[in-house]
Amino acid sequence: MDTSPEDPRCELCQCGSLEDFLVPEKLQILKCPECGLYQKGVSLVGVDYASDYHEGYDRRRASKVRTAEVRLSRLTRLAGPASGRLLDVGCSVGCTLEAARRMGWEAVGTDVSSDAVATCQQHGFEALEYDGESLPFPDGHFDVITSWHVIEHVRDVRDTLAEWYRVLKPGGWVMIETPNGQCRKVQRRGPSYRRFWAHEHTYTFNRLSLEQFFSESQFQVFAPPRLPPLRSGWARFPYALAYQSYQGLRRVAGVDKAFQVVARRAA
Repeated sequence: MDTSPEDPRCELCQCGSLEDFLVPEKLQILKCPECGLYQKGVSLVGVDYASDYHEGYDRRRASKVRTAEVRLSRLTRLAGPASGRLLDVGCSVGCTLEAARRMGWEAVGTDVSSDAVATCQQHGFEALEYDGESLPFPDGHFDVITSWHVIEHVRDVRDTLAEWYRVLKPGGWVMIETPNGQCRKVQRRGPSYRRFWAHEHTYTFNRLSLEQFFSESQFQVFAPPRLPPLRSGWARFPYALAYQSYQGLRRVAGVDKAFQVVARRAA
């Protein structure tokens, strides 16, 4: 597929009239007027995933782990009880690894940041640095892949999904979250909404565009469960209910800046 700058076409729908979208002093990206996919993003300030990129996650570690437990508990409504191997792509400081281990998974992380990997290892978790493209694992190695706010950073979304498909077992699950380009506040404010547009992002998706990428990559897409099953524990349920209520209010208000996709590799 020719996606060179001289002949830019949409990576999803092949529209040939992509529009320039500039966030001054931050990000240059192209928007497809047909499917709404933002793509081919170029940072205007350089990209650095050194230790200070992850500092905020470590300061809010307890809250991040609790939120990860809720997300993973919701996944068990579809995938069944926590068991087997879980890979967290873009593991940062290991909050999802900690939640997954508590719940019963054998958790492994990968990240492009050597600082993040070192922090995970200091917390006693297995984590490996990788190049952002080729995962250092054999075919069919994992039962679950999670990835929070990572897929918008990748060089090529199709290559990334193919690599996830490769390392998943048949019937394995993927659960991710990514910024929502269809958020009404984002659409209304455009490039002036500077807090939304991160200079490291090569993509910004809406739900339909990302689900189509998953479907084309031979994944079956499921509606993300709203609440965990009660068997996941009453102690976790009140926080899950409050968390979901808050997210629901944000959707109604049009300020839901992120969405989740849950998908399964065909068995």
